[in-house]
Amino acid sequence: MEKCGAEGGVPKSILEIMALVKTKIATGVLPPIRAGNRFVGPGRSGRCDCCEQTIAEYESQRTVDLAGTVTLHLHLRCFGVWQAEVEKFGMIIDVTESRASYRPIGTVSLATAVDMVSEAIVYARGNASRLMVNVSALRGFAPPTIDERYGLAERWAAAANGRLRLAVVAPAKMIHPQKVGITFAATRGLVSGVFVSEAEAIAWLDS
Repeated sequence: MEKCGAEGGVPKSILEIMALVKTKIATGVLPPIRAGNRFVGPGRSGRCDCCEQTIAEYESQRTVDLAGTVTLHLHLRCFGVWQAEVEKFGMIIDVTESRASYRPIGTVSLATAVDMVSEAIVYARGNASRLMVNVSALRGFAPPTIDERYGLAERWAAAANGRLRLAVVAPAKMIHPQKVGITFAATRGLVSGVFVSEAEAIAWLDS
């Protein structure tokens, strides 16, 4: 099996890199976005932001500029694993001014969907004050029970940490008639709303 970062530390296998990428996305170290501003050049003996090993001068280095505020340096292999993970779960976050938008896609369990949104909130709270999440393209789970709504509201409120407003767009069948999830979230300090269209969600966020 091919290794990465053999110079300057213990080399990482592709499976180890995949595990690191998932952890770093979950903790906000690697943002769940499609990298746009990037270029390839020779390594400069610096540390890879993914595998944490040296990018030797004889290796190629992918440099990613995130909105001019954060610059990441990665091995080509690490960059590929990171972007593959982002694409796999549709974890693409767009930030326009102070509002972020997240539109995950795929067939997942409710637990995974909650995790995906939590990860998006962690990233967005450092880059925007408002976040719209459209979960209409997620499949694979039934409408949450009351207990599940309480659990997801608690998770998302903890992820937001009082630093952003959250608007969720979901199919009507997924929304509780009394919107109890919004009430649960409010008791945990999260200002949020749930809507059936992006237009409604954005109007609420911008109000």
